[in-house]
Formats: sequence, structure tokens, C-alpha cells
Amino acid sequence: MATTPTSEAVAASPDCASDSDETYFDASFFVDETYVEKEYVVGPHTIKVLCLQCSSTDYDLTGQLVWPGAGILNDYLVNNSHILDGLSVIELGSGVGLNGLLCAQYCRHVVMTDHNTTVLKVMKRNVELQDEALQPKLECEELDWGNEAHLQHIKDKNPDGFDLILGADICYFQSAAKPLFASVKALMELRPGGACKFILGYVSRFKSNDVAVNAEVQRLGMKMVEVPGTRKSLAGGAHEGWIYEISKDSDQL
Repeated sequence: MATTPTSEAVAASPDCASDSDETYFDASFFVDETYVEKEYVVGPHTIKVLCLQCSSTDYDLTGQLVWPGAGILNDYLVNNSHILDGLSVIELGSGVGLNGLLCAQYCRHVVMTDHNTTVLKVMKRNVELQDEALQPKLECEELDWGNEAHLQHIKDKNPDGFDLILGADICYFQSAAKPLFASVKALMELRPGGACKFILGYVSRFKSNDVAVNAEVQRLGMKMVEVPGTRKSLAGGAHEGWIYEISKDSDQL
């Protein structure tokens, strides 16, 4: 199905990195902003996005690509689009924005976020590629996970919070688990009573990441459940991905 990202994006994923070593990605390399326009067919929708033809050499700019987890999440969302109808959602680590752009077909309000200003620029350009009727629903905001100023800005603009938090293929490093889930917890707390859930398109690349994510979810008193029927083989069988539904544990409410 065309929701699966291009082979270039799959090949560019950090599959060959050490299980815990992040130094394979050298941030001193050049930044590539030579984008190509691609079309992704997701169910009945064709979504145009600008993205890189191949991997950026800057580890901080992985958001310029469309990653395998985006396809897993989009497949799930388009096959369960009723869960999006009329909702307000926020996406973490949106990158070029493919998932958020799909959500705009169903949701009343979509906030896409990323921490990198170069990625935010292409995200905003991708909003401009969409139908005029969808553009007012879409916002792009800076959010570095764990950054209180960024979180407060989003809270101030959205005091009623969000119905759903979304993320796709955003758990590459162990070190990201704590700030990621701290941000998720803060956003969930805008909706008391456990009304806000986190839908995560997860790709298992390193066992150490799996352990770190599970440990952080438990530490914060959340409940994480794999959605049945969503598990898929990726990268020629080298990895697997699936959908997690994460919520506040009922005992913690």
C-alpha cells in the first residue's frame, strides 16, 4: 500500500547503529534542504509533501524524511477514522507532517510539532500544499520535549487541551524516553479524568529502546497496550512496528 514510505527512507533509518550509541550521527555534517514533492496515497486521500530524497546527514534533522512508523500510524488512522472525527489532536515529532496532514481530513484542529527550526520550515511549506479548506485546521509549533517554555506556549494557546496525542517513529534513542513521556504526561494533564490518550506508531529497532520506553511509561503511572492486528514487518524483516495506545492508568486518576 502506498502509505509505506519510500525505500530511501527505510534504508536511511538508523538500523545499523549501536544499541545504545548515538555518536554514529555527526551533527557537524551539512544540512540538506533539497526537497522533492511526493504524493502518498492513504486510503481515499492523496497527500502531497516535500521531503528529502535520501537521508539528511545531520542526526538532528531526521524529521526531513518520512519514516516507516508514519506509514503504520497512517494505516491505523485511516482504517479507524471514526476515532478522529471532530477531535483536537497534537502530534509530537511531526517532521514533514504526513500524519498530521492526514488527521486534518477528519479532525477539527491539528497541532503539528517539532523541535528543529529547519524541519518546522518544511512542515509549514507542506501545510501550504494542502487544500485551502484544510489549512485553517493546521498549526505548526516548536516543541523540544521537556522544554517547559515550549510546553507552556502550547498550553496557553490550547487551554482546553487535546483529545489525542499522536506520534510516529519518534523513539530512536534511550535518552529521548524521559523528555518525550514527560511532555506526553503534561499534555494529558490538560484533560483531567484520563480523557486524552497517546497513539504511538512504534518501531522496535533496539531492545534497549524498548526497555527504556516501557520503564518510563510504568514510572509515570501510565498504561501501554499494543493494539491487536497492527504489528507489521519492516525493513525487509529486520524490524517490526505496531501501534501502542497509551493512557493514564485508572489507578492513577
